[in-house]
Amino acid sequence: MQRTKKTLKGRIGKFLILSSKRMKKPFMYLLYVFFLTTFIIALAFQEKLGEIIWRYYWGPIAADAGGGFADGIREGYNPINTLTYGIISAIMIYLIHRLFKKLKLTVDSRLILSLVPIMVLGGLARVLEDAAVVEPPGAYLLISPLIYVWLGTIALFFVLYSNFLERRNRYEAMVLCAIPYPLILRVLWLLMPYIDINEDALWFLLIMAIFSVFHIFFVSKREYERNSSVFLYSMYFLTLMSYYAAIILARNGMPHLYEIPIIFAISLAVTMVFYTISRLTKSSFSVLFGNKINLLMIFSHMFDATATWRGVAYYSYNEKHVFSSFLMDVPYGPFLFMTAKILTILLFIYLLDVAYGKDIDDDTRNLIKMAVVVLGLAPGIRDALRIALGV
Repeated sequence: MQRTKKTLKGRIGKFLILSSKRMKKPFMYLLYVFFLTTFIIALAFQEKLGEIIWRYYWGPIAADAGGGFADGIREGYNPINTLTYGIISAIMIYLIHRLFKKLKLTVDSRLILSLVPIMVLGGLARVLEDAAVVEPPGAYLLISPLIYVWLGTIALFFVLYSNFLERRNRYEAMVLCAIPYPLILRVLWLLMPYIDINEDALWFLLIMAIFSVFHIFFVSKREYERNSSVFLYSMYFLTLMSYYAAIILARNGMPHLYEIPIIFAISLAVTMVFYTISRLTKSSFSVLFGNKINLLMIFSHMFDATATWRGVAYYSYNEKHVFSSFLMDVPYGPFLFMTAKILTILLFIYLLDVAYGKDIDDDTRNLIKMAVVVLGLAPGIRDALRIALGV
């Protein structure tokens, strides 16, 4: 018994020493303060906690799944949940950065590009809920921020598992690389009771078999590396979800299909302007706008802005975000919104690459940029597909 007490005291002492060391780091200090404040508020307002959660967090999600309103709560974002989600996102980016640093994982343009199918999947999955083919509680998983949570978790799993494969020898990797494919299929199968379609299991199994065989063949090559596996897993997940979407398209049609190439062309044209500047000048612009990740940031948010503009201006859609909704209600709102979008991204690029370029390591910078790309590309694809479907 005495030995147990000494062991417990030793562990508590180590925890306090480790905590005191981490408290010296500004971000860790803010992280402790955030969790401590949240805990104190939860204890002090236990009776009102459920009401607060419903009013500002869960209520808007339920309203989104229920057609716009739920017990007097309107769908969309409000200042409270917007601030909360922003803080949580910053914390998660920091923790993922610490994990990657510990595992010696680099975040470069190849990794970000390999995860683009997952970003596309976010928008595609969101359209399934918009088309009213997914019923609660399954529909809740296709609404932000929950959709970002589970897709982010799956993307992190892809990266970590692919890193694990890269450290195995060729023959071990050839056997282990096929394990995630039935697991991914099982994840999607959990949604089937809530989806109003008749699936054909044979097609799912065929897709899984094709990707598995292709992955095994690819791993056997000497040029195999982590990002290749991440891309194959991401594409497999996107392909399976696209099967759902194909059924919906066959049933409902796409009356405004022409909007997708219009939105894509405008976004690409704006991106090409900055790329052309980088090619024609020898100033700092050539470095900033010649960067693949920076161009992807510009394209993704221009895609989102263009889709929002087309939806609000021509199809009577409403903007749910707080600041965006305000801009849309003023004269020349769509133009101001698109201008604000591009200026915000340019400001991000300037802060990350120029103002604090020497203070931020490449992995942290690229991780932040990847989050920015996700916040533009996923909702942009969702809006474009929603307009095309007419839902």
